[in-house]
Amino acid sequence: MANHGMLCYGATLGKALHLCNEVEVLAKQYVFACSMGPPVVLSDAEMDVILAKFKTYGKQPKDIAAMGSFDQEHAVIPPPRRG
Repeated sequence: MANHGMLCYGATLGKALHLCNEVEVLAKQYVFACSMGPPVVLSDAEMDVILAKFKTYGKQPKDIAAMGSFDQEHAVIPPPRRG
């Protein structure tokens, strides 16, 4: 299937189309980044930190406290809830 576009699979048609859109958005970002020179590729250690931040994003402190020490160290701490 080289050079014939993408294939996306999802549990439902809606999920497959959502995934297709995500791939298109990322492809456009990559092409744009390449137009400004070679993109900087993050090291494995840097990616581990980014993945920990994604894992903790939107979680409450009690949920983060139940995670491993690496995830806790690199967590995105939410602001306190109002009300």
